[in-house]
Amino acid sequence: MVNKRGWIRIVEASIAILIIASSVFIIYRGVVVNKEFDLTQIITPILEEIGKNITLREKILSYQPSSGEEIPPEIRDFVSARIKKPYLNYTIKICDPNFLNGCALENYPENARSGVYADERIISGTVTQKQFSPKKIKIFLWEMN
Repeated sequence: MVNKRGWIRIVEASIAILIIASSVFIIYRGVVVNKEFDLTQIITPILEEIGKNITLREKILSYQPSSGEEIPPEIRDFVSARIKKPYLNYTIKICDPNFLNGCALENYPENARSGVYADERIISGTVTQKQFSPKKIKIFLWEMN
């Protein structure tokens, strides 16, 4: 056969192109960041920190949901400092854990792009306190349009 060397070079070039293309594809696939994430991954650590902070626990326990009182500013500031993404919005509810619908979101947010994520935690007093009156804190989080 004539020009066997030409066919071998074509095969070598094709294999080289396949190796380079597959390498680029593998690297590109590892670099792509998944923009979809579970918003409960943001809420849960915030609730854990609130549960460990004695000052915030006392503010929650002294809050009276039936009086129409606003959420204590210390709690609101604490949560807003932890939610650093400007496209997220939230609502905080504090209620009696025995009252089933007390911690529901009254109105679905109109500016929510996707679903509303929620997580809750029961906050109770310390062992040394004589009165046992736990409260439930619930955080609703959503992405805005």
